[in-house]
Amino acid sequence: MNNLKKVIFITNIPTPYRIPWWNKLNEFVNLHVVFMDKTEKNRKWDNVLQQSSFKYNVSQGLHFDFPKRDWTLHINPGVLYTLIRYKPQKLILGGYDSITSILALGFTKFLRVETILWYESTQESENLNSGILKKIKRSLIKSFSKYAVPGESAKANLICMGVKPENIYIASNVVNNNYFYEAVQVYKTQKSLLKERLGLTGQVILFVGQLIERKGLQVLLNAYIKLEVENISLLIVGDGPLRHEYERFCADHELYNVRFAGFQDMDSIPEYFAAGDLFVLPSYREVWGLVVNEAMASGLPVLCSKYAGCSYDLILEGVNGYTFDPNNEAELTLKLREMLSDLIKLEAMGEASTTIINQFTIETSVRGIVEALN
Repeated sequence: MNNLKKVIFITNIPTPYRIPWWNKLNEFVNLHVVFMDKTEKNRKWDNVLQQSSFKYNVSQGLHFDFPKRDWTLHINPGVLYTLIRYKPQKLILGGYDSITSILALGFTKFLRVETILWYESTQESENLNSGILKKIKRSLIKSFSKYAVPGESAKANLICMGVKPENIYIASNVVNNNYFYEAVQVYKTQKSLLKERLGLTGQVILFVGQLIERKGLQVLLNAYIKLEVENISLLIVGDGPLRHEYERFCADHELYNVRFAGFQDMDSIPEYFAAGDLFVLPSYREVWGLVVNEAMASGLPVLCSKYAGCSYDLILEGVNGYTFDPNNEAELTLKLREMLSDLIKLEAMGEASTTIINQFTIETSVRGIVEALN
């Protein structure tokens, strides 16, 4: 390990899907991950770092929540001490839009340490599209030496901002595909009993995500009402500030086949993927959408918002699902009705999802980062 390149990765909080990724990267470099905080208010993960094999620390700092923007601002001057103490040869910043990231970027310029930007935003997910703030953003982004992106949409966005393609490396957003596939296969052997226990009948449309406006659950509920297809259930997994509003909407419209399962952690979530027959991501804005990776690894066909960064890379139209515009309720209704009316094709799409997602693995993703570091 002492002969490996010393790399610091600075990011906001530890997340369960990143731990295996950092563990794998640690096999190629001497990795130290700096977190700006243990968690954020809109997250419910516990004991995330128990499975970590890399070095890490949580930097002291100040944290300001902006619930309406679904964003937390972190200010961690302590990262400068970590950079001095650890003396990295390379720095990876998991974003550029926090004061902590700007502090680290400026300091590494002083130390002459090459800095790589992990960049996920697509043109569809951007918040800053005009004015002085956009110019500042472009200036900050061009301060980096190299760039790692999860997919082609983020790469295209960087190119539009003047970044040279040869400085951009693909390191796909991934989950542990084997974990979801194997766990779901166990539950699928008792799928009918599982549906019965959850109070579900017929084909099950599955939604997994935070119950906030950006995730687009309301448009899915509106489309579900208009389906006019018999024996269809809707399973909603997740929690958030709008849960009571959505539950009241379902009660007012007498949607008796809708089930709210609440938040589920990594240990319990495969059971709900096993109960589903069709996964829907209706987000209005989503830099990637790792839950689509999880659904595909679980063998589900997918209806995915075109505003999700993963839609370009993971969805093959008519093969493993379709993309749609969440602002077009009629389009979602039509595609739901089409997919649920042909169960043979629906099953074939689920099998295609498994084949496609196996091209997006932790190993291939880490290889892209290692290429950038070298």
